This record gives sequence, C-alpha cells and structure tokens, in this order.
Amino acid sequence: MFSLILGIRSGDREHFVAWVERVFSYIGSPMNDPVWAEDCKDAYRSIGEYVAELFAEARAAADPEPTTLIGMFAARGEQYGLSERDFMGMTVGMVQGGFETTTTLISNTIAMLLQDPHQRSRVIADPGITTTAIEEVLRLAPPLKIDARQALADIELSDATVRAGDTVVAILLSANRDPSVFENPDTFDVGRNPNPHLTFGFGTHFCLGAPLARMQARMAVEELFARFPNMELAIDRLTWRPSALLRRHESVPVLTHARI
Repeated sequence: MFSLILGIRSGDREHFVAWVERVFSYIGSPMNDPVWAEDCKDAYRSIGEYVAELFAEARAAADPEPTTLIGMFAARGEQYGLSERDFMGMTVGMVQGGFETTTTLISNTIAMLLQDPHQRSRVIADPGITTTAIEEVLRLAPPLKIDARQALADIELSDATVRAGDTVVAILLSANRDPSVFENPDTFDVGRNPNPHLTFGFGTHFCLGAPLARMQARMAVEELFARFPNMELAIDRLTWRPSALLRRHESVPVLTHARI
C-alpha cells in the first residue's frame, strides 16, 4: 500500500524490499564491518538512483493531477520552496522508514499474540480490539528501540545539562514502560486504553506515516487471524535480532491451519 502511495512501480517491489533490508541490516548491526558498510552504501545509492528515475518519469509525464507522492513532489515542489534534492531526500527517507518499521510492527504483533493465548483469544473474540492491541505492541515492542533529537537551546534535564546542538537519544523501550504513566507497565494488555506511548514521537516530529502504519498493521492482523484462527508458532522460542536500533525477531515462523 505504501509503495503505491509513494509511486513505486509494482514490478520493482522485490528490488525495493531488498535494498531496504540491506540498509537496515547494517544500521541495526554493530556497524563495525567495512564490507557490510560498503554494501549499505551501495543499497543507499541504488535507492537514490531509483528515486531519481521515478522523479524524471514524473516530470516527463507532466500529469496535471498526479496521484502519487513522487508525482506531486515533481509537479508542485516549487510551491513549497523546496528543491528537488530536498524532496528526493524526503522520499528516500520515506522509502526506507515506511517499509521496515511497518513490516516489523506486523511481525511483532503476530509474535506477541501467538505467545500469549489469553490476549490472542481476546483479539479473535473481538476483532474490534485489534486497534488497541496494535498500540500495545507499539508500546512494548516498538520497531525502533530509540529515537534521537537535537537540542536547539541549552536545557537542564534532570541532573544533566544539554547544550544547544547536542543530540539526545531517547530509549523508547524504557519510556514506554514508565510506571508513573502506565499501570502494570510490563504487562501485555491488548485492551489498554489510554495508551500514550512515544513510539511515533510527539510534537512537530510526530511520525508522518503513523496513520498508514496503524491501518496496514490492523488490516494485516485482522485478515491473518480471520483466515488462520488456529495459527501457531512453528518453534518454541523466538530470537531477537542483535541490534541497538531495531526491535525485531530474526524470523517468526508459523504453522497455519486454514478454516474449512
């Protein structure tokens, strides 16, 4: 869905997915392997070249009513005082960020529900609760473990002084379990409401794709459990991928038993 909105050609999606996987495989690693680093750079270049090609096609088409983000950027970008380079940078960021995090949210949701029979039964009995279940997974197992912000002015934060220009890294896994905000913060509760987690950020930098990610995750989870209500994990224990950035499993193998 995201690729359609952005303007990715359907026949190119396999390449697109492979490039993003290569980027995040390195970003989410200890980043001390020069060969892996070069592969990440090569994947970034491939994404950039591909996006440039899509922009060129959009300009050549000169569609007065573009239906994709890239088409709109190419046709109307000057109205916003931004260069094509600016829009290409934004597009590359959306390409990599809009895919990996959403697919991880879906797999983390499936994994958590399959590991907790009680919470899973609640979702199957009342599909309408899927919305709050997604929010609870965003709180407990967010696709990204951390978020970073740069200070614009000096500020005192607890017993530390943050200077203008300093980068502050927020650990989302910790913030989302703050006992002063969340009752029973370590408990997985698919009906938790309200759920003011910080996974999508807040304020000016709130995640641009949050509504789309939530919708895609809800649709995927509802459809999967409607089609495979007896789905179960194919292994006894899942392994988290070693990463300072990503909160995702190496894989989530399942056994499906279609409803007859």
